[in-house]
Amino acid sequence: MTSVHYGRYSMPTMTCDRCKNEVVRVEQCNYCGKNVCNSCMKASQKASKLIRLVICKDCWGNMPKRSHYKNKHDLIATIQATAKQQKV
Repeated sequence: MTSVHYGRYSMPTMTCDRCKNEVVRVEQCNYCGKNVCNSCMKASQKASKLIRLVICKDCWGNMPKRSHYKNKHDLIATIQATAKQQKV
């Protein structure tokens, strides 16, 4: 992990698992687990106040994963599963 200097501030950079670029901000795809940058992220939605669902461009091409992302009933189940994982 390297860092980028902005004036007197230093921000650590991380590597995107999909495109291998070094970026300041990555988010984890909820369907494959890869850390993706903003250019590799296809869509995201705020499911609740604390949970943000992200789908990458690779998972967007997989129709079962895309329909799971778009389905609101599955969205609620994903939120509950994520909340259980965070408690453990």
